[in-house]
Parts: sequence; C-alpha cells; structure tokens
Amino acid sequence: MSQKQIAAALAGKFEKVRESLGYGVSEMSKALNMYRGNYYDYENGKVLPSLVTLFRIGFRLNISLNWLLLDKGPMVIPSDEEIKKASSTPLDGLENPLTSDTIELIRTMDKNPLLRHEILLQFHRFKEEHPDGEK
Repeated sequence: MSQKQIAAALAGKFEKVRESLGYGVSEMSKALNMYRGNYYDYENGKVLPSLVTLFRIGFRLNISLNWLLLDKGPMVIPSDEEIKKASSTPLDGLENPLTSDTIELIRTMDKNPLLRHEILLQFHRFKEEHPDGEK
C-alpha cells in the first residue's frame, strides 16, 4: 500500500470518528490539540498523520488504533466498566447459551462483517414472521 493510499484510508476513518462524535472540523482539531488546517489535511488525505496524532486519537477520544489502522474490531474502545457489565449480564431462561457452535459463530461473525450482517438480517426476518418467538 502506498503512502497516498494509506492517507486516503485514514482520511475516511478520521471523518467517521469526527462525525460519530458530532464534531465539526474546528471541534475535532481542538480535541486533538492541533491547528484546524492540519486536521483538515488529515481528513482529506493530503497528509499522513503523525504518531503523536494517532496517539491523541486513541487516548483522548478512546478510539481503537486496531480499528483505525488495521480495520479490526470496534471503533470505540469499551471502558472497563462496560466490559465488566457485558460479561456479567445474565442470559435469562437459557440453560446452555454458549455451546461450541455458538462460540464459533460469534468468533466468525467478529472476523466477517458480511456474515454478521446476513445472520442479523435473517434473525430480523424470523422475528417479523414469528412475533411470539415460536418456530
């Protein structure tokens, strides 16, 4: 991948982060402690962001650098509290919710967004056809 291609890919990510936060370009540049013009150049793929800028996005805005640089995992890093809450949420009425097939499916869906989309689409269709959750 060339530097131009990397800058272009990161530009789209920078814009997505900014929009998800509901910030304008000026607000985003202030959050990252940089000049507006510098941020504008990053978001438009004119300049490859520095390591300091990537560090600021990760730590100040809680953005996953794995997502930003490698397109892996979620955009936002969950807080320790969110992780603890998610892992302790009871699955009411389910005797054995995490069979080996279920775990394999979840791991595969994490690696393949298209599969996740297809399964969720089928699930929503099922819910529409069977509002009581019956077969």
